Amino acid sequence: MSSEEKPILLAQHPEHGFSSDQPYNTGIMVVGDTSPPPPQRTLVIAGTPRGGTTMLAECLATLGVPMGVPVPPPMEQFNFEDPEFQTLLHRESPGEVALPELRALVLRRNLDHALWGFKLPTALNSLDVLEQELRNPQFILVFRDVVAVSSREVVSVGFDAMHAMRRALVWQERMLDFVENTTARCLLISYEKALQFPSLALDLLISWCGLEPTQAVRDKTLAAMEANRSPYLHAVSQIRKASDAAEKA
Repeated sequence: MSSEEKPILLAQHPEHGFSSDQPYNTGIMVVGDTSPPPPQRTLVIAGTPRGGTTMLAECLATLGVPMGVPVPPPMEQFNFEDPEFQTLLHRESPGEVALPELRALVLRRNLDHALWGFKLPTALNSLDVLEQELRNPQFILVFRDVVAVSSREVVSVGFDAMHAMRRALVWQERMLDFVENTTARCLLISYEKALQFPSLALDLLISWCGLEPTQAVRDKTLAAMEANRSPYLHAVSQIRKASDAAEKA
């Protein structure tokens, strides 16, 4: 199904719903079915590494969605990446996936939870497979300014800036190719706009995911909608120190 044959709606203020007749740019696009999701479903967060996926994963985990990581997470899982899916799906480019292992993991999660999810940025390279193997999947695809992504890669892992920007563009194009052809529900989120309008972005995320948190849980989750949070920066610093120490040993 091409983008011309499916609804691509600009998500507006929560009072307006998912309609495009109000000039209110939240930086969120809803692609595909906008009816209430089925009770049994799987939420997948993907996007370029260093692109804001951790913030969205922390939000869902705080809202009570099982994401394969404890809340609060141990330091080695500060980025809320599901280690089991990371083992199966972490790759730089699209490639073969170990389907027996993936199906066994998905079955186990399905038996444990009606609604569950996981976050893995590089799952963007396996979206077609996930669409086929997951139960009623909903894809949350996070987009971030490639200069900011590149800068983060330079600071975190010493990547070449131009290489990081070009890689981010290639990966974003892969996500768009998937969105254009999939029949699954997709939510496209601008990380920068989510930071600009955190309350609106959170409420739109809650609505699209079909969640019904208490006001207290919603307010607690809102605290995660900010850049450079102290726990995140502390975990990054500690892990880098440990890595540097190991290299010198």
